[in-house]
Amino acid sequence: WSFTTSNTADTTPPRVTSSTPANGTKNVNVNANLSLTFSEAVTPYEFDVRVSPALPNGTTTWSNSGKTVTFELDWALWEDTQYAVAVLPGGVRDLAGNSNTEVFTAVFSTGSTTGTGSFAGTLGGDPTSSFADDPTGAFVIAAYPFPFETNDFGVWGNDVAAVNDSYDIRNLPDGIFYPVAALNTNGDYEINPEKGDAVGAYGANLALGDFEPDSVEVTGGNRTLNVDFP
Repeated sequence: WSFTTSNTADTTPPRVTSSTPANGTKNVNVNANLSLTFSEAVTPYEFDVRVSPALPNGTTTWSNSGKTVTFELDWALWEDTQYAVAVLPGGVRDLAGNSNTEVFTAVFSTGSTTGTGSFAGTLGGDPTSSFADDPTGAFVIAAYPFPFETNDFGVWGNDVAAVNDSYDIRNLPDGIFYPVAALNTNGDYEINPEKGDAVGAYGANLALGDFEPDSVEVTGGNRTLNVDFP
């Protein structure tokens, strides 16, 4: 075996560069496999990709010098169904230990359409914190079930809070979703409230000990506004 040394440390986080099926693809063959390609090789030992609805069992294979992962499924996908693929910050790491810092989502459908539902609102910062007083750059996800109650939740869509603290999540199928936001305030590029990162949930005020969230229901592709929370 051999190795090569360098006087330059790798501090660049990995990111998803493409997916198959690509975001927005319709009429996907139910026998298709799913693959993700990253900007650099990532370790298969710390790897969290969320697919909603859950995929059938299958085999995971790596190629492209460790940059591409393919899920070869044992059974077919559901017919006329919208799927969402998500990689949250800290979901993957490169060989130097850098974790991804961005949320990646891709939506595809085995039917002829994708969802037209959406919800939008604003985030409120924490005025008592110099790190979380401005929610600009926080990511917001449409999750189900509620993430604070289980780690086994799906991410159906996402957006990043703009400079006016607004967000807008689109292309949602009919269903119930919990709006949740998070901001990496401690600079480690991972989301972990136990280490000081700011989090929030629609209908809840975590600072006051209120952990009971509200949900947003999408029916008939409707749009819901004023989904605001701190």
